[in-house]
Amino acid sequence: MGPSKGVNILREFLKIAKSKSSIAVAYLDELSEKLDEKFEHYVTVILDSAHAPFISVFYDSKGRIFAGMSARNPMEDSSALYKVPFDTSEFIATYTTTFSEKASVRVRVLQSPVVTPFLCVCGDVKLVGKLELKEKLNNVSSITFAAKIDDETLDFLMKNYNRIVEKEWGKYVITPKGEVLNIAILHDGMGGVTKSLMVEVARMHRNNLITNFSRYFREPGGIPETKERQKHLVSFAVPLESLKVLRDRLEAVIEEFVRSVDDSVSSLKNRASTFLEGVKELLEGSS
Repeated sequence: MGPSKGVNILREFLKIAKSKSSIAVAYLDELSEKLDEKFEHYVTVILDSAHAPFISVFYDSKGRIFAGMSARNPMEDSSALYKVPFDTSEFIATYTTTFSEKASVRVRVLQSPVVTPFLCVCGDVKLVGKLELKEKLNNVSSITFAAKIDDETLDFLMKNYNRIVEKEWGKYVITPKGEVLNIAILHDGMGGVTKSLMVEVARMHRNNLITNFSRYFREPGGIPETKERQKHLVSFAVPLESLKVLRDRLEAVIEEFVRSVDDSVSSLKNRASTFLEGVKELLEGSS
């Protein structure tokens, strides 16, 4: 489910996963007395890197497997109960080859429900179908979120994933997070009054943007974890499903935002200078 390019990537991880299924089942069986029977549990291999999405491979107690690509760590959304001794070398090698990025890896037993919004999903038909049905009954979107993502949107995400973009008019960083794309506008290390003024004006513009175009823009999901964090000016978020119509115009919107903030700050500073000159003239004229 989801964009074909992403599904093809996940199939490569499933090929590796199948040979390790019995190990995952044995581990869940060993832990069965410690696990709450009200929930389902998955041995989960989670890989990620600085500039590529999370790849997660889930094994259930029957040895069925599904894999998902996401812009958020499933450990943020589900209870991670136990670390699992598991050979991840082949997973890491495939991730590195696929994304040209050095992978971090964690293996945990995760407790259902799995509620991370996935960009694409692939795996055992019965298991995925069961999870889809549960989501529809509970009116949530995790596995089924993948149906909202097309190939062009996935390409856009993978090209811009947590990367700083520098233009002659400004600098920004795009950080996918769950079901949204966070966009952080950066500044050039200014301080004092200028920075305070810039921050307030940028927030005003951000709030107006969200109020007037709520279909496309939302409150941000935090400040991006980058080396440029200290230069963060303001953030806003774009729902991933909106990128289908917005992605080709997104940079133009960001440029308009940055230029408008710069113009507003310049206007305020010029007006402040005019004000001081006017007061000086009034005071000197009265002496």
